[in-house]
Amino acid sequence: MSADAINLAKKVVITKDEENNIPETMIYEGVGVTDINVEPYCEFEKVKHWHDILETSKINKIYCMDDNCCIIQEESKIEILGNYCILNDGKVEFSNLANKI
Repeated sequence: MSADAINLAKKVVITKDEENNIPETMIYEGVGVTDINVEPYCEFEKVKHWHDILETSKINKIYCMDDNCCIIQEESKIEILGNYCILNDGKVEFSNLANKI
């Protein structure tokens, strides 16, 4: 799963990011292949809208991924390669980033 595959989620949640011309959080019905929502292309040390991403994670769990990360899902098995963190209910649920955020 990558940025191009955001729409595979059942419930797509896109975080407000004024720097990238997304003036408000958007929620819409996706294709429905997976329950995974992603925040792609995160430059973890530079992300200026962490507050907005954390707020959005109260709506739905978000997998924040950097450019070199990918998520592979086969049925219920999920494998994640690369740097990522999982935000859920306004908190960091898991991170392999070693203090990058």
